[in-house]
Amino acid sequence: MNPRPGTPPRERDHEPEPTHLHRRVHHRRCRRRNDATRTGRAVERRARHQRFRIRREAGFARRPNAGLAARYDRAALARTPLLLPPGIYRTGELSLPSNTRIAGIGNATRLELLRGTSMFTSQRADNIDLSGLVIDGQKKMPPEGRALVHLKESTNLRIADCSIVSAGRNAVTLEKCSGAVTGCVIEDAGDGALFAIDSTGLRLAENTIRRSGNNGIQVWRSAPGDDGTMVYDNRVEDTRADAGGDGPYGNAISVF
Repeated sequence: MNPRPGTPPRERDHEPEPTHLHRRVHHRRCRRRNDATRTGRAVERRARHQRFRIRREAGFARRPNAGLAARYDRAALARTPLLLPPGIYRTGELSLPSNTRIAGIGNATRLELLRGTSMFTSQRADNIDLSGLVIDGQKKMPPEGRALVHLKESTNLRIADCSIVSAGRNAVTLEKCSGAVTGCVIEDAGDGALFAIDSTGLRLAENTIRRSGNNGIQVWRSAPGDDGTMVYDNRVEDTRADAGGDGPYGNAISVF
């Protein structure tokens, strides 16, 4: 339709028609934007799936430790190790049966305590093996007399190459146990780092202990008897005496 005489032409009347080259460039840019959008969505979906998988494996659904407990129970019955991939696993108390073997990937496999209890416990369970784990107590205070890792009457236990940090009270308590705690780093325990009582042949070696609230390594007996505990090549640093006094507290290594 021709404009009326005297009417100035509109700017679009003078815009050049898009050429085939312009159309190709425009289509190419649109494809790049769409590809980038699809890639971003795919990355987001994978990340969301990974987060859900880690949460599911750690038992987030109804009980904080349900999924993890079921997995190590099955592994213990089959006498096979449970290998935990890198991730953060938040859990409550886990009662370990005999033949439990849980292995992580060094500092990449982290277990965090959700509430004021022990994380690992056992009663007359043999052949317990924990290795390559970060066990984080989150400074949550368990009941009196409980430790972050608290094992009773366990034979042939092994805790190796673990980092045990931020326990509310003792980091590790072993009652009437035999086995070995080796190559571990125990830091920032609220009370003692490693407490062993009435042992039946323990080896505590090559551990690094830092910033314990009251004591480093304690080897005690409730009555005279053959203990058989060997303590060697451990490094104990910056032990405090938060409970006061100058006798039972503030000791790097005590045998009583």
